[in-house]
Amino acid sequence: MSAKTFLKLLLNVSEKAANIARIIRKDPNLLQLLTEEKTEEEGNPRFAHDFKTLADVLIQEMIRKEVGDAFPTLRGSIKGEEDSTLTNASGEKITVQVFDDVESTRLCLEQVMGSSAAAAVLADEVHRTDVDANPDAEDIEALANVDLDLDNLGMWVDPIDGTVEYVKAVHKDSRFDNIPSNGLKCVTILIGVYDTTTGIPVMGVVNQPFNELLDDGTFKGKHFWGVSMGDVNVTNVGAIENSRTNKIAVLSSSEQTKFTKFLKQRLKYDIVYSSGAGHKILKLITRDADLNLLSRNTTFKYDTCAPQAILMAMGGNILDLNSTIFAGKPVPLSYGNSEPNCNINGILAYRELDTINSIISLFSK
Repeated sequence: MSAKTFLKLLLNVSEKAANIARIIRKDPNLLQLLTEEKTEEEGNPRFAHDFKTLADVLIQEMIRKEVGDAFPTLRGSIKGEEDSTLTNASGEKITVQVFDDVESTRLCLEQVMGSSAAAAVLADEVHRTDVDANPDAEDIEALANVDLDLDNLGMWVDPIDGTVEYVKAVHKDSRFDNIPSNGLKCVTILIGVYDTTTGIPVMGVVNQPFNELLDDGTFKGKHFWGVSMGDVNVTNVGAIENSRTNKIAVLSSSEQTKFTKFLKQRLKYDIVYSSGAGHKILKLITRDADLNLLSRNTTFKYDTCAPQAILMAMGGNILDLNSTIFAGKPVPLSYGNSEPNCNINGILAYRELDTINSIISLFSK
């Protein structure tokens, strides 16, 4: 299987996922009806309220269905953030499924939503066959002769990273251009592929469904991708003009004071706080920031696999924070089957190797 063929499928399902997210978000009544809070075990301890929406569950199941149908050997290796159950207005637990035919999917969604018309709209989108993300031809063509061994691949999917932002949609700018603090621009769809033998990410797709608000009130999305396999490092992130001379670290507002002070006072970084694990790392990919550090154990493999592959294709990486400090050298995150789903030691993401070497040297002093 060529990497080009596989990547095109992932780009197309990410765009279909973005369409689903936009359709549901367009109707606030529908969104409110289809949102429930996660249980204590499911939720993220950083948030007082952590939501699970039909968009999350439906997108995840759509990706599993489409990738699994196209590549059956991968079906059992596609892992995601959400379980597939939602509670409808009558208190019934419904398992959301994507079936082979649109009518069966519609009936399943109608059980959750209680609306035949809304269920039909979503089912039709799930079963569309003409979605084309229109990948950058020159970049993706470089992957035509790059082979993938599907038997040794696994996938991590975060159907909507930044669900709180997706639900609340309260936009807030930071003091830096192109780095919002909150809002729909912080929402991403993350699809990461890794080698199950080595635990190393090899391919990543990050889709921003709400990248640009158009004059008619609708949103236009944008996608980013990268492939890193040995000597093959290809990404659609071309040269981006960057005239700034300051160094920017994009952090969670929950970050520990000692790390914030370390970055600001000793390393002379400007600090900006922003939402969405995938979004913060994406700001490194787009060269709007230079570093992302999170010392808490509140990111997971589905948050980091996709953007890590893109950073690797650009010469960067995402490190296990505590292991890197202890070893005094870069220790990248790994995705082997024996690894915990949670990034329990925190993360340190970077784009430039020189940046990380100087940080490690100071950490060790």
